[in-house]
Amino acid sequence: MADFPNLVGDDSARRDQLQKHPTLNGIDYIEVSAADLESQRHLHVHFIKSPPPAELVGSPNRFRISGGTRLQNIQVLEA
Repeated sequence: MADFPNLVGDDSARRDQLQKHPTLNGIDYIEVSAADLESQRHLHVHFIKSPPPAELVGSPNRFRISGGTRLQNIQVLEA
């Protein structure tokens, strides 16, 4: 992000800059439930600003999960 060249690794400064920016948003954290195995299949993505960007809601095709050795070809089913 050209607007934030010195914010790598500085979470508080990054959050502050994103809160003030009129159009940018960012991922604050990702949560995985430890309640049971089925719950662990779901990732809950929390954005800096709420609500999440409207163009992402209901558009699972706009997400991509890459990497992985044991589990591959993971698909986003709901957003």
